[in-house]
Amino acid sequence: MTKRRSAMLLSAAGVVLLSLFAAHGCGGGEDAEPTDAGPQDQPSSDEDVAIPDADYVLVPVDTIGVELGDSNYVFGQIAGASFLPDGRIAILDMRGCYVGIFSAEGEFLQRIGRHGSGPGEFLLPSGFAFFPAGGMVVADAMAGRLSFFDSTLTYESEMAGFFPSPPIGLVAVDGGAFVGMKPIFEQNEEGVFMGFEIARYEGDSEPVAVYFSELEPFDPTDLASSFGESIALYTAAPNGDVFIAPMTDSEVSVTGYDSVGEQFMEMQRNVDRIRKTDDEIQEEKTLVEEQMIAGGLPPEMANWNPPPYRLAVAGLGVDEEDRLWVIRGSYGIPYCEVYDASTGDQLFTVAVDPAMDDADQLQLLVMESGFLAFDANPEYYPRLYIMELQ
Repeated sequence: MTKRRSAMLLSAAGVVLLSLFAAHGCGGGEDAEPTDAGPQDQPSSDEDVAIPDADYVLVPVDTIGVELGDSNYVFGQIAGASFLPDGRIAILDMRGCYVGIFSAEGEFLQRIGRHGSGPGEFLLPSGFAFFPAGGMVVADAMAGRLSFFDSTLTYESEMAGFFPSPPIGLVAVDGGAFVGMKPIFEQNEEGVFMGFEIARYEGDSEPVAVYFSELEPFDPTDLASSFGESIALYTAAPNGDVFIAPMTDSEVSVTGYDSVGEQFMEMQRNVDRIRKTDDEIQEEKTLVEEQMIAGGLPPEMANWNPPPYRLAVAGLGVDEEDRLWVIRGSYGIPYCEVYDASTGDQLFTVAVDPAMDDADQLQLLVMESGFLAFDANPEYYPRLYIMELQ
């Protein structure tokens, strides 16, 4: 396993920055110096940061994707993956500008979309979701719209009118609604403020419930600091419950809200901060700057100065038994703490098999229908892993 971890994978939070770059463009500045480590900091090496023993292990049982060969299995860059309600598997290829549909066994079935600005086409597809009752929504940051497809995956309609750009990192819930994160913007006599909100949408560009909203002074010379406190990780259960975790390096904190925004659960505990290695920082910087450029930012303006510490929480998910999975970011490979979603009581722990290829880079997706994983910036070639709990 190579020592090339990146704490800033192309997750919902990473991709949502793309929507801002596509809508505005920003950059510049010098590399940030790490701040004082402090008494709770831990060193950044594989030998010193031990992975806790886990109760269960997630292992790959199949993969989709090849380096060379059939073009239907050669991906440009995987930006998302999902199970359909009937068990088929969908892969969002951001560079290829399409959604590939595969059988549960990994056999190619069809492509949805292509590069373009017409109906059902994409300029920069950066997130998607499948509704429990059927149908798909795809977020296109550069086109400034959401595209909707019916239960047969035929293009149906679009939703536009978002300012400054549409929500992405979409999670579909019952009733045809979805939860997403979108950039927000304000300019007044005190300056320019930018941030993000996480909200529920039901057939209109105006949200019906807002669960998280933060604005911060915008400094184009230090993007990481400008957005650090205004981005959160999130997921949603089919019934509309939403779980939100701030992107911090020193605590595991998750708050649960019902569909209308009433809080019903909160858990929080402090953890040691883990400093990133130099390789991690460079890997993250390269990946994010590549995505800025892919989103339309001039190369001379693309500058990302990664924060010096790993995220305490790197992702969230809800499984078929409505249990909340908190994917830790401290250990280099996905390590999950699984909780009762109603009470916040911890139930068990799960680790990804460390012997896997790309285990140190995997973005793990926990869904009602199962587990998928991919590497947003693979060393060899993009592929999707179908995982099983053992």
